[in-house]
Amino acid sequence: MRLVRPDRVASRMRIQDLAAIVASCLCLCACAQIIDPPKETETSQQVGAQDQGAGCAKVNELQVGMTTAEILSICERRPQRTSDMITRDAKKLTVWVYGSTSIQLADDKIVRIYGP
Repeated sequence: MRLVRPDRVASRMRIQDLAAIVASCLCLCACAQIIDPPKETETSQQVGAQDQGAGCAKVNELQVGMTTAEILSICERRPQRTSDMITRDAKKLTVWVYGSTSIQLADDKIVRIYGP
């Protein structure tokens, strides 16, 4: 049986403790890092104006229960962006984005409309 000197055990523990502290600090720094928002420029203002024009043509005519074909005929274009999500109860939801308006779909029918 080999005996380990107490000072070596203590130094190993200190190194492990320091390594754990350093790893924790790195994780916290990465999580808490603040990112400065980009400054508003003429180019980004022009892009914002274009995005507003890329919305649904007749958003006020959209109603809950409409099908995707009805949405496409009312909005007169495809959505700018789409996202598929699976809920906790294993239902598939799709979100269509037109400018500042988001349309939530389930089974290819409107469930909810967000935005102006």
